[in-house]
Amino acid sequence: MLSGVFKAGNGWRTMADLYRLVPVNVGGSWYLVVPRDDVELPTIGEVISDAAEALVAFHKAALCKTRAVYVDIADWQKAKGTKKKVRWYSCWSPTGLAEHATSVTFAGAGMLNSLMYHVARQAHPGSTPFEVMNISEREPRTARPTVLIYYYTRHLGATTWWGIDEGSRCLVAISKHLEAIGFDGYWSGNDVIRPYFRHRFDGVECQPKMAGTNTLRHHTRCAYFYSNKAQTGDDAILEALGLAKDDIRRAREDEDIVQFVFRGALRNGHFSDTYEIHLYSDDQAERLKDYLVASGISDDVRLVAVEAAGIMDVERPESKTVSQTVKIDPLTFKQREERRKAKDRERMQINRDRKRAAKVASGTARGPGRPPKSAVPVEVIATDYLEIRAQETQPAEGQLFTDFHLQTLTAPPASHHAQRSKHTAPPSEPSST
Repeated sequence: MLSGVFKAGNGWRTMADLYRLVPVNVGGSWYLVVPRDDVELPTIGEVISDAAEALVAFHKAALCKTRAVYVDIADWQKAKGTKKKVRWYSCWSPTGLAEHATSVTFAGAGMLNSLMYHVARQAHPGSTPFEVMNISEREPRTARPTVLIYYYTRHLGATTWWGIDEGSRCLVAISKHLEAIGFDGYWSGNDVIRPYFRHRFDGVECQPKMAGTNTLRHHTRCAYFYSNKAQTGDDAILEALGLAKDDIRRAREDEDIVQFVFRGALRNGHFSDTYEIHLYSDDQAERLKDYLVASGISDDVRLVAVEAAGIMDVERPESKTVSQTVKIDPLTFKQREERRKAKDRERMQINRDRKRAAKVASGTARGPGRPPKSAVPVEVIATDYLEIRAQETQPAEGQLFTDFHLQTLTAPPASHHAQRSKHTAPPSEPSST
């Protein structure tokens, strides 16, 4: 699931030349982006090299044959100007792989909180079955460790906050504390965070996405200062899937935290010692504790406020950036599907009426019913042809029967059609029937 916001500005003409906009449903606010087949579309290389970097992700999704892309405008001209923001989202479904295989199976952890799960349930209900498997039953944990979750603030972390002076001061205070305690575990965070922690202690720096690896299982300490909450560009996802911002946070931030802390010794089912986890804020610590207890990892999970860092009472100012109001579509999937079909029927009728009007204007339209026999003289389209004459008879039992008489004619006389059009006597009996 991809989404974003861009300003087309004067480039709306280019967008109109490249893509058509097709209504998704009657009265809906989203329109399907369809690449035109009568123009030369840009290549992915040209898109990546384009100066309009904000449009790169959109173009890549729109030009991908396996993705569907939607925007919240009905006409590209509405994107004209410097103030209009165009929201878009794109989704890819694994059901497309079924065209090339007998079956497709995915395995993953934390799936029921993922955006992929929400998309599959909303866009294609029932088409992708989900089976929950408790793999711990096959190899149950033999020990319950003591888990200490350290946190440093009571305000929420965010990359925008860490990018300003007061936010960066909090990062420096945390890095100094880790240096003072001789932290030697594995650690990571957002790109804006990691420079504040490098070269301060002997810990191992990792990438923030650490799902699947077993190379860190010997570590009993980890630190993860990370934020991945809903952004302004996610408004399209929230509206399309009927989600709340907390759903986005659970699917991204909370799941990444769980995956990261499970790279260490906590991954071992026989580990019974103390495991240290360092997080930024108390809300992250509380949610992680709830997860560890509910999952049966440990019933001895303790939260530790690090007052020594000196930033516990720092208050973060309210954000001045307000995202666009999200309007949740209250209709169910079935209702949206019915609206889509009704819109398709309406569009097809409009196309038929348009073609009819064009034929009337050109004089090629005909009235209802079977065309008259004089409409197209057979002499003008063939010299060797088959003539079919039908004679209906009425049997006594009341059923209709039709006798067909076929005769091969070569170079028919010029007056043949004229005679038939004047209802003269029928031609002589055919030589064969």
